[in-house]
Amino acid sequence: MKSKLKLTAVFEEAEEGGYIAYIEEIPGVNTQGETLKETKENLLDALELVLETRRELANRELSDKKVIVVWKEGKYYVAQCINVDVSSFGASKQDAIKNLDEALELYFEEHAFHPNKRNMPVRIQP
Repeated sequence: MKSKLKLTAVFEEAEEGGYIAYIEEIPGVNTQGETLKETKENLLDALELVLETRRELANRELSDKKVIVVWKEGKYYVAQCINVDVSSFGASKQDAIKNLDEALELYFEEHAFHPNKRNMPVRIQP
């Protein structure tokens, strides 16, 4: 399932000439340029850099944590550990997470590289 993310890009004429721009929904994504075209290109570059940086920082922060995303699909709940791309399902959120824990145990039996499988805290995102 692919969805399009809609963001609000704001372009303003700068007092000293040229343009400034920012994306309202993402702090830190701002830029400037001589022309509107240059400013738009710079804004897309700034967005890419900010998202790449935040992704890298999040990966560092979460490298020793189990990140689980749970969502409802039809009449079942799906739980997925995005660190290792293992998922499971159940009739309730709790069942899906319990089943995922069992699937992760099996996964880690086959992949001995996991750094901290027993003490890995759980962070559930909506």
